Amino acid sequence: MSTVTTAHSILFKKSGANDYKSSALDFYLFPKDRPVILPAKPEFHFTEVPGMSGSLDYTEALTDSIVKSWHTGTWDFLLDDVNHYGWTRLYSALLEYFDGDEFEVYLNDDPTHKYKGHVKINDFKSPSPGLPTVQLTYDLIKM
Repeated sequence: MSTVTTAHSILFKKSGANDYKSSALDFYLFPKDRPVILPAKPEFHFTEVPGMSGSLDYTEALTDSIVKSWHTGTWDFLLDDVNHYGWTRLYSALLEYFDGDEFEVYLNDDPTHKYKGHVKINDFKSPSPGLPTVQLTYDLIKM
C-alpha cells in the first residue's frame, strides 16, 4: 500500500443502489491531492431594458435569489495495488461503474455535505515507471 491515506477517499452510490462504494477501499483509487468539490458559480442572465440605465439581471429579479450552476470539476487519483488486483480487472470495474450514471457523492472528510449528479471517467494514464492515474469528472448539485 502506498503512503497515500484512505482518509481522503470519496464515497459514491449509484442511483437505486443501497450502499456506497469507497474510492480507496473498493477501487484502489487514492487522490493525488485532498479532494474538494468546487463551489457552484452563480449564473447571471442580463437583459437591456428600454429607458433604464444599464442592464437587469432577470434571474435574480424573478426569483429573489441568485441561481447557481452545477458543481463541476475533476478529481485525479493514483491507482494503487494494481498488481494484486489486476490491471484489466480493475480497469473493467472502473469503466463499468463510472459510466456517467447518476450518483450520490460525499467526501469522507465531510460526510454532512452530500451531492448528487453525474460522475464519469475522463482519463486513464499508465506511465511505465510509477503508478497509473485515473481522472474522474463530476457535475453535481448539493442535496
